This record gives sequence, structure tokens and C-alpha cells, in this order.
Amino acid sequence: MLVMDSITALLLTLVFGLLFGSAGSGFSGPLFSYGTGWQMLWSTAMTAPTATRRLWPQGSALAFAAMAVLQLIVGPSMVFADFLSLLLLYSVIVYGDPRNTKAFIVLASALGVLASAVISWSALVGPYFEPYMRPADISGVDLNGMPECWLVYADGRFTGQCAQNLMQQTAVYAAAILSCIVATVIAAFWQRARLITIRMMQERNDALQASEAEERRIAALAERARIARDMHDVVAHTLSIIIVQSDGGRYAGAHDPAVARHTMETIRHESERALHDMKRLFGVFGGSMHADYTDIDALVEQARAAVASSSESSSAGTTSPVSSPAVSASSVDSRIDRHIDGTARPELLSVTASAAVYHLVQESLTNVRKYAGPNVHVVIGERWSDHALDITVTDDGRGASSALDGHQPGYGLLGMRERVEAAGGTVTSGPRVGGGFAVHAVIPLGAAVTVKPYGGIGAAARPAPAAAPTGQVSPIASSTGQADSSVISTERGERRHPVTSVLPRHDVPARPRPVRPGNDAYASAGIRAPWTPALPQIPTWSQLRDRLRSKPIAQAVLANGEPFNWVERLSQWTERHYLTTDIIGTLLLIMIMCANTISMFDGYLDGVTGELAVGRFIVVTTMLPLCFRRRFPEGAALMVVIMSVFQLVMFEPVLLSNLFALCALYSAVLYGRPTAWRWTGVASIGVAMLFGVKVLASDYGYASVLHWMLRSADYAGIGGSPLRLSFGAAMWSGMIGAMCMGTILLARWQRSSGANVLVLQAREEALQAEQSKQKVLAANMERERISASIQAEVSDTLALVIDRAVAGIRMLDEAEARGEEPSAESIAAAFASIGQQGRTALKHMRQLLSVLRETGFSDEAHEHAQPEMRLRPAASLDEQLDAAGTSR
Repeated sequence: MLVMDSITALLLTLVFGLLFGSAGSGFSGPLFSYGTGWQMLWSTAMTAPTATRRLWPQGSALAFAAMAVLQLIVGPSMVFADFLSLLLLYSVIVYGDPRNTKAFIVLASALGVLASAVISWSALVGPYFEPYMRPADISGVDLNGMPECWLVYADGRFTGQCAQNLMQQTAVYAAAILSCIVATVIAAFWQRARLITIRMMQERNDALQASEAEERRIAALAERARIARDMHDVVAHTLSIIIVQSDGGRYAGAHDPAVARHTMETIRHESERALHDMKRLFGVFGGSMHADYTDIDALVEQARAAVASSSESSSAGTTSPVSSPAVSASSVDSRIDRHIDGTARPELLSVTASAAVYHLVQESLTNVRKYAGPNVHVVIGERWSDHALDITVTDDGRGASSALDGHQPGYGLLGMRERVEAAGGTVTSGPRVGGGFAVHAVIPLGAAVTVKPYGGIGAAARPAPAAAPTGQVSPIASSTGQADSSVISTERGERRHPVTSVLPRHDVPARPRPVRPGNDAYASAGIRAPWTPALPQIPTWSQLRDRLRSKPIAQAVLANGEPFNWVERLSQWTERHYLTTDIIGTLLLIMIMCANTISMFDGYLDGVTGELAVGRFIVVTTMLPLCFRRRFPEGAALMVVIMSVFQLVMFEPVLLSNLFALCALYSAVLYGRPTAWRWTGVASIGVAMLFGVKVLASDYGYASVLHWMLRSADYAGIGGSPLRLSFGAAMWSGMIGAMCMGTILLARWQRSSGANVLVLQAREEALQAEQSKQKVLAANMERERISASIQAEVSDTLALVIDRAVAGIRMLDEAEARGEEPSAESIAAAFASIGQQGRTALKHMRQLLSVLRETGFSDEAHEHAQPEMRLRPAASLDEQLDAAGTSR
């Protein structure tokens, strides 16, 4: 910045030297008369502060003001460098402290008025030591023809006419100077508002780049939290049923082999389902495909079946012993009721909210089975309103006393809270007064949905990520396998989360989904509908308005907290509504150009011969696309190219308005895609060559390129050899091509400088998209590196449960084949083995959840291995378990 300003100051000094060299005599001052050399010295001194006008704007302006005062006293009344005062005033407003802006404007105005008076005095009265006339010069001279003010020093007369002349000339100079000051102040305020917004967006881009590593880390942590949450929902619920079934079957089956077989079959089925869900949890991008609100009935029936199994153990006249702290058996005469108040409208629940409700009920019923104790009455209450679903799961079990057996709170309630808050709802849970436990949640419906981040540590303070690309998953994805994207409007005016298609990694059979209202017959039959070609839809007025509307641009505020003035507010308005600004500006230019259709070769067009109508047609068709030069930059440039080619081929005149095609070229390269310069460069070369052909055809006597193609000459050519004519056409073609290439280079430089609001906004969007991809990559890598270990750990324990259940069933089958009834001890031992294995699996799962939730992500053990990409190599889950101090 200092180097560029210093070079600019040096160039200005050279320019002023040339000006004074060609101007001849200089301007006199109030005291002395100065020649050209002295004025060049004054100009050089006055130019020096411009070298630091952006580095130290206020100091440079004060130095210039001090030299200006000294100049007005002892120097020439005016030098060309005095015009730099406007540049320094502009710099001090744009780059200086906003709190001192008014003071510098007043100082500039005062110096302007003072300069007007000094310039007028020096011009009319003359310098004091070198007046126009001395006392000796007026002796014997007729003074009637002399200017009044020339006699101030010569005769000591200051007449009223001289005073009037001085006031009039001072007023003229003051009006001109103050007008320049006002224009400079308006331009400075306008630019200051732009630069404030540019600096804010540059800081945001820098912050996005700086936070990339932290965002990847947070994405990995969020994925660990999601895996822990889903694994808890998949496994803990099933293991609690297995343990309850094994405890009940241990006593009921001892007296009834049929009950024992049925219970073991149930245990095997639930274990296989949990194992399948575990594989699906890691085998599908985005997590397991869990159920949602419509599956709550099946969940309740499953819980009632587990309760019925325990009731059978009671009918056998046995009681369940006290279970381990990890799981407390659900028991006799437990009852689960579900009440719905109002009209249930599950279609208004977002994908995330629907899954959150299901998991809330699932976790609540799991906790009832584990901790509530015997004779429990569970009530699931739903109250539907126009804006929210109010759901409560209560029981009359042990409540706060359930912690007396030594068990520690797990991660189920934490995962429940994360799911509900991700859906924009609130949840509370805790013991009830008088006994029991209650879970209460309020989840908004439809337009009331507020998207919140969904993930692990630190995710709550960050915006929801963009939808993941095909084959990947958002690092903060819900357990339904769909990313929480932005809320969009539906045709009914509701606000729903759009569903992101998620492709499975393997051919995992998907659970049949319940048919929602609006599905067709193919969906209800469970088969894919045949493909039918989709006809293009005509956009509605609202959709068209949204497409044409300017993209929103964030606006900054002044650092000192003061409000913007009207110029700055207008500047920010034009930035926010750049499409409206371009339309208004383009239409005004079209009106001016249509009123003065000037040809680049023949001057004004003649309306009598119809050239005026042709000229106005050319102006409108070639300039109208400029209305969209920033909203649709490449489309506007393409339209200008098409219309320019049409004009060059079909019509004769080339108008001054055609130069505005460079604006479309500049906008396409600056605001368009990064590769837009390629096709616009080729198009520019083609148009330049066509322009040369048009010039050559005109020289040979053809009115247009079309006339040359049809070989219909209207008038004689200008004459000259073909070589000379070709050289002239090539010169015109080269000049147009050079102008286009210069425009492209200027736009490329402006794009790389990062000093344009729309370019910075596009860069911010690109950074956010890249950051989202990096977060997806971090989440996918974290999932892949820990999924194998977790699947092995949990799958082995579930496989052992299945093996124990199969062994028990085989034992019953063998006894039946021999015509014997198995002993009560062998049945009890089989169920005891199953229960012990289930408790072992549940204990180890809690250890895994602790590692996933509390130890950070897996690269912390290798943080210095690859600083540029800390997501590899990964520590194994065994190492993390050892680091966490857990044991198998």
C-alpha cells in the first residue's frame, strides 16, 4: 500500500511538472509573485503527503492542511497540487477514524473559503510586494480606465466597486471549491460503507479458513456422539428386553418347557434384530434407518410382550431375584397405556422430529424396564395442538429411589435430549413428587420448526451443515440417515426438512416404511413406481421473483457504534439491491443513448432515412441485458454477444453505446464462474474478428456483412489497395480485441484482489461448501475407523447371546426328541447363562459409550503424525479403551 501510494505520488509530481511546463507563467500569491519553477517546488512539496494517505490518513491530511495554510500566506495563491486536497479528504474519510470525519470536513471547508478569498485577492489586487501598480506608476496617469482593485496598494484606495468585485469572485471560487468538497465527501462516504462491508466479509472468510481444522475435529466428535446415541438406542433397548426375558424365563420356563421355548425364541429374535440393526448402523451412510413416530405402536406392543413374559413367571408362582445394578427386571402386573389428546398429525413432524419422538418413547420404556421396579403403570400421553406436540411418558415406579442400588446414569437421556433439541424442541426429565419418573418434551410442528445443530461437543453453537454429496453423510446427521438441512416451504405453507437421499454402502434390506398420506398405489404396494418423463414446469410468480431477487448480502456497522448517514445507508441499499440498481442505471443509460444515437464513424444518425430507429433498436437490444449483469453475469454476457453478432451482421451503424458491451464482459469474468474468462475470451476474439470483417466489407462498399454475403453493393467503396484496406480492418479488429482482453485482465485482477462484495460473498459460500465437505470427510473417516472395532465388540457379545439361546433351544429339542422333559435346573441354567451374557454385553456397551462420549476423537493419540491432515492414522478402539482406563 505504501509502495503503491509512493509511486502514485511520484507520477503526480511528474504530471504537475509537465503541466507547469506547458502553462507558462504561474499564479501570484498575496505577498509575492512566483514563476513556474517556484510553483513546481510548491507542487512537489504538496504532493509528498499523498504517499502516506492510506497508511496515515489523518496525519497526511493535517500535514497537507498546514502546508496549504503556509502556501496561502507566503506562497502562490494556487498550484495544481492543491487539487490533491480532495484526494486527502477522501482518504481521511474512507481510511481514517470515523470520529474525526466531521472535523476534517469543517477544516476542508474553511480552507476552501480561505483559499477562495486569497485567490480572488491575489488575482484582483495583486501581491503586496509586487503590486500591479506602484505609487510612482500613477503619477500623471489617467486612473479612470484602471481596474478599481489595482489602486489598493498604489493609491491606498479600497472602493466599493473593488469590494464588490472581490466578493463576487470569492463567491464563485468558494462555490466551485465547496461543490468539489461535497462531491468528494459523498463519494468518500459511499466508499467507506462499501469498505466496511468488504472488511467484514474478508474477516468472515479468514475466520472460515482458520476454523477449518476445528470444524473437522467437531465433525468427528459429532459423529462419535451420533454413533454412541444410535448404538445406545439400538442395543440398550434390545439388551434390556433380553435380560428381562431371560430373568422371567429362568423361573417360568422351569415349570413349562413351552414357555421356555417361546422365551428363548424371543431372545434369539431380538438378538438377531439388534445385530442386524448394528450392521445397518455402520453399513449405511448416515446411520441406521430407525423407525419414527408411526412405529410407536409396534414399540409399545413389544414392551407389552416383554411385560407379558414376566407375568407368566409370576403365574408359575416364582419371584424374580434382585438383579444386578445394570438392569432391574420389569415385572408382574405392569401396564402400558397410550393416550392421544387431539388429532394426531404426524405428517407435520419433520424427519428429525419424528425420529426423536420414537426414540424418546423407546428410551423411556427401556428405563422403565431397567429401573422402575415391579407393578409399574406407564402412561404415554400425547397432546397435539396446531403448533406443537406435547408428549409425556410417566410411570409410578421407584423414581428417585432407583439410584439407591448403586447404578449410575447412562447416556440414554443425553441422547434423547440431543435428538429433541435437534428437532427444535425442549425436553425435561426427572423423578416425580410422590414416586415415579417423568419425561416431558415439546416438539414444534410445521412452520414452528426451528432447526438446531445435531451432533456432539461444540455442535450446538454452529449452523447446520449443508446436505452431503451423494455417497457421503453430513457429520451432524440424524439417526434416520438424513441430514438436517435448511427448512424450506411446502405448497401448504408448512416448513419441513427436505429429505436427502442416502445410498447404502452395501445391499442392506430396508425396513418397509409406512405409507404416508399422499403416497400413490405403487408406494402402498411396496414397489418402485415406473419411470415417467417429467414435463418442465412453468415457474410461478413467487418462484420467478425469488430467482430474480438479489442474493442477500450481510451489512456491517461502524466501529464506533454510530449510525450511518444517508449516503452510507444509500450505499448499503444499492449493495443489497444491486439488481434494482443495475436495472435503474441501465434504463437511464438506454434513455440517454436513445436520445443521442451517435455512430462511431458517421456522427449522429439521421432519423429521416430510418437510421434513428435502427440505432435505437441496437441500443435497446445490446444494452438491455446489462440490467442483469451482476445477478446473471454470464447469461447477460451471452445475450450481449448474441445481439452484437446480430447487429454486426445485419445492420450498418456501429454506435457509441456498443462500448458498454465491455461492462457485460467485465461482469461475466468478475462475478461469473472462475472459468468464465475462457469462453468470454473466445467470444471476444470472435466478435473482434467479425468487427474487422464488417469494416472491410464497408470499405468495399457493402452496407453490412449480410450485404457482403449476398454480394449486393449499395455504394462505392472508399478506395485503396486491398492490402491497405485489409490492414485497416485488422487494426480495428486488433484494437477491439485489445480492449476486450484488457477488460478481462482487469476483471481477473479485481476478482483476485478480494475487494468486491459479491466476489467475497461467492468466496464465502465456496468456503462454507468446502468446509461442509471436509466435515463430511472427517465424519466418514471417524465412523469408518471405529465402526469395525465397535461392530466386533458388540457383535461378538450379541452372537454369544444368540449362541446361548440356540443352545437352549437345541437342548429343548433334543429332550423332546427323546420323549423326555428337560429338568428345571437345565432350563434355569440356560436362561441364567443368557442373562449373564446379556448383562456382560450391556456393561461392555456402556464402556464403549463412555469412550465415544468422553475421550475425544481417535486422532488425539496421533496428533503430530500428519499435521496437515490429522484424521490419519487413527488410534484403534482398543487403544482408546486402554487410554480411558476401562477394562473388558
